[in-house]
Amino acid sequence: MPEPNYTFEVPLEKLRWRCPADSVQYAAAAEMAAGANIIGQERALQALKIGLQLKAPGYNIYVMGPSNSGKTMLVKTLLEELQRQGPVPPDLCYVYNFQNPDAPQALSLPAGRGRALAKDLEELAAALRSAVETGEFFKTRGEENRPDKSARREALEVLIRKRLAELKNKYALANILTYFERVQTFLFSFISTFAEREFIASLAPPNFFELKVNVVVDNSALLGAPVIHETAPTHKNLFGGIGRVQDQAGVWRSDFMQIKAGALARANGGYLLFNITDAFGEPGIWRMLKRTLRHRRLEISAPDLLEASAASGLRPEPMALDLKVIVIADSEEYHNFYRQDSEFKNIFKIRAEFDATVPNTIAAHRQYIGLIKKNCRQESWRELDDAALAAVIEFGVWLTDAQSKISACFGYVVDLLRETDFGAQEEGSPIIRRQHIRRALREKNYRQRAGEDRHFERVRAGKNLLDVEGRKVGQINALTVWPYYEHSYGCPLRLTAAVGMGSAGIINIERDADISGKLHNKGVAIVAGYLRNQYAHDKPLSMSASIAFEQSGGIDGDSASAAEAFVILSALSGVPLRQNLAVTGSMNQRGEIQGIGSVNEKIEGFFQACQMKGCTGTQGVIIPQHNVDDLMLREEVVDAVAAGQFHIFAIKQLDEGLELMTGVVAGEKDAEGKYPEGSIHFKVDQRLRELNKEKKDNKTNGEEKKDDKAAA
Repeated sequence: MPEPNYTFEVPLEKLRWRCPADSVQYAAAAEMAAGANIIGQERALQALKIGLQLKAPGYNIYVMGPSNSGKTMLVKTLLEELQRQGPVPPDLCYVYNFQNPDAPQALSLPAGRGRALAKDLEELAAALRSAVETGEFFKTRGEENRPDKSARREALEVLIRKRLAELKNKYALANILTYFERVQTFLFSFISTFAEREFIASLAPPNFFELKVNVVVDNSALLGAPVIHETAPTHKNLFGGIGRVQDQAGVWRSDFMQIKAGALARANGGYLLFNITDAFGEPGIWRMLKRTLRHRRLEISAPDLLEASAASGLRPEPMALDLKVIVIADSEEYHNFYRQDSEFKNIFKIRAEFDATVPNTIAAHRQYIGLIKKNCRQESWRELDDAALAAVIEFGVWLTDAQSKISACFGYVVDLLRETDFGAQEEGSPIIRRQHIRRALREKNYRQRAGEDRHFERVRAGKNLLDVEGRKVGQINALTVWPYYEHSYGCPLRLTAAVGMGSAGIINIERDADISGKLHNKGVAIVAGYLRNQYAHDKPLSMSASIAFEQSGGIDGDSASAAEAFVILSALSGVPLRQNLAVTGSMNQRGEIQGIGSVNEKIEGFFQACQMKGCTGTQGVIIPQHNVDDLMLREEVVDAVAAGQFHIFAIKQLDEGLELMTGVVAGEKDAEGKYPEGSIHFKVDQRLRELNKEKKDNKTNGEEKKDDKAAA
């Protein structure tokens, strides 16, 4: 029988990607101008440019991607460029509707003219009040004695015509001229009242409230198109509202002067940016936004019950909208909208999707170094030497769990720089060196790992059962990952199997306890498929094998399927498994090992357990070969491997892992379909035949007993 193959250990240089010194020097020498904190994102940038420049209905933009990827900053940077190029939109006003007071009229004027119109009409109202209250206007016409009614009417008509003629010349706009005609008609209707001085004396002086102008959007200060970033997208802040006031009688009322503009009105003619997830705090916002963008007009109403009761009769004229809406959210929200709302894709025709990672190239290093130096200048942080720059780039790669990628979420890098500069300041160092980066990362890890420390304290105390030495039949160390807020950590768990006669197949105890996720159930089913494919060609698979993650509150994912296969094969063959090795890896029904996630955390978790239980120099982890390029292990783990205190093995086939775990050849079928005697598969096959025979014998004995009983 050939000796087992132990050539699967991963070379030291592949355990962690290190940024080459010449890469940093080249990137620093070719430092590019840094704008927003953006790494890569060419696809998202193209989508944004097309969406922002296309002036057609429905070309609003949905921006999605991971946090800290700079998506909001990039959008704002692009909008600032477009703001300078775009024209200043008109002012938006509401005035009294003389034909229907419950439907205030909307007026648009060139930027800055809304405030001027309000002032001019206030002056007209003041002149009319003065004429009515003092009679000074009549004296200027030489009528010292009290004139008759017709003279009073004529004098006021002259005043009104003169003032309105001046205003018509000043505001030569069709909609404004029509409004002035209505003002004149309204004022003439009151002339008879104005002329009756005795009647007026018995009344309060008129205030001509109807001549007021509510400038809801004043664009006089703009130099280009408006860009509104609404950080609190409530119903009132987005769509506006109608306030209320208490009159002298204590009655709450609303009028056209209580109409308030929201972000949509203020962004009209420009761009509105907000986080759509923040808007879901109030019901009805999405439905209202859809209707507004679909019809391209804004209806302002009272958003809450108290204001609605006071403004229930007020229906302001809808405002025509011409703007670009950019919403920001995560990918899950987009998928929900797309699946559940058929109108969504017609309202947001552009999707700008930001990536969490970009290729790990010199170009990306240039962007990193440019942004590092830009942030250091802006924040007055210390400069980084070349070794520190390399350490930051390595941190960006570590964030991705892939040596071929680097993180596009530069916000995490900025946080690291801030904390590193603080540490360098405490040490009194004039520059940031590599050891400062490593210190900041250690301290950050210490702050975040409270839950991890509590778990491993239970391992140290023996409360969580875990063996890291010896050999056991039907027992293996499987590697899982547990989340703890923003921190996740690898957690080795004891996985056991028990095999007996029966036909239940693999019994997933977690599933029976309803604490097994769908992916884990799939993984167990794949292991069952592997067993059928391997052993059930010439006989039925008659067995009952239960598996369980001991002291686990639940499990999901298929990354433990290889470990589950190992532990079942051990229980069937009676060959013990090494407890100084832990296993992670998914598998298919052909026994091929597939890649998994969080490989670094899993390796580091078992390494920490070995440190606590006692390192022997023989301990290590088996991982999929497909994950070797994902390794970015902590320096202390790499140092332990270099010293021969820890080992990382990578396998492509289940049989390779079997040989590592048992020290026994797995075995291959010969031309007659038989396994070599003494191999793992031979022992498993023999045991399955025994179980099958025992089942048949029991069945036969049971039938004979039934026959004997019937004969009696």
